[in-house]
Amino acid sequence: MRKTGPLRYWSEEKIETEARKIIVKYGYLPTYLQLREKGYSKFVAALGRHKGIRLLRKKLGEKQLRKERGYWKRWENVRGELKRIWNEHPELGGRVPTNRWMKKHGYSSIGAAIYKYHGKMKELRKKLGEETKIREIRYWNNWDNFKAELDKMWEKHPELEGKLPGGDWLNENGYSSLNAAISRYHGKIREVRIKLGQEPNAEENELEELLRGYVEDG
Repeated sequence: MRKTGPLRYWSEEKIETEARKIIVKYGYLPTYLQLREKGYSKFVAALGRHKGIRLLRKKLGEKQLRKERGYWKRWENVRGELKRIWNEHPELGGRVPTNRWMKKHGYSSIGAAIYKYHGKMKELRKKLGEETKIREIRYWNNWDNFKAELDKMWEKHPELEGKLPGGDWLNENGYSSLNAAISRYHGKIREVRIKLGQEPNAEENELEELLRGYVEDG
């Protein structure tokens, strides 16, 4: 069923009225593509004949969903978006998250802009005056330093209850350096859990038994 009338129907007043109805229904003014998918193709066509959706959003006091051309090239905009991420995710402690973390949490456009216009994450961290996350080998190879980093993580994530999470959790929550240090310098997750006095999980025990049986049979 058509939700819109012929193009001659769409005066600026009619467009604004229809836009307000859409905002009431969906809570915001969707993008052109979303509007077409929801059945507002005539409304979209009318917008193209008038001033466009960006000016309409501005006039209605709506937040712009798409950045203007060249937005991500400007360093001050990227820095502002990073500050917004830090405000929304205080667990990051003001550190630049990994690109994988950004994708998972809905910030893929920021991650893509960093790589395209501002170098890789390492260069960005230097530009922000942040300490590079990849520590020197002698730091991570030292158990006391490694344990101190675990303590910081547990302090920020009390839901872990002092337990060592899996590698996927570490990578997805901004602790990829910890995960890398485990595999490079301290054995595997299972060995580190044992050294910490924690019980390996059932899957790790099952894998260990399978590997032991394979070696014995060989």
